[in-house]
Amino acid sequence: MLFFDAQRGVLTCQVHDVTNSGAGIELHNLNLLPLNFELTFDNFHTVRECRVIWRQGDFVGVAFLN
Repeated sequence: MLFFDAQRGVLTCQVHDVTNSGAGIELHNLNLLPLNFELTFDNFHTVRECRVIWRQGDFVGVAFLN
């Protein structure tokens, strides 16, 4: 799940190719995504801060900041 704006809420996504430094994310019809956002894999027990590195259509490459 990813989140970036309290008014937008939490959005689902599909994560691919996770490493210690980043991941590939497939978005589902999310046209606007800020440069920085947060991602959780375990229902908010841990949260990873992310920065968009590249985007091609619904696929986004991110680097983990923490």
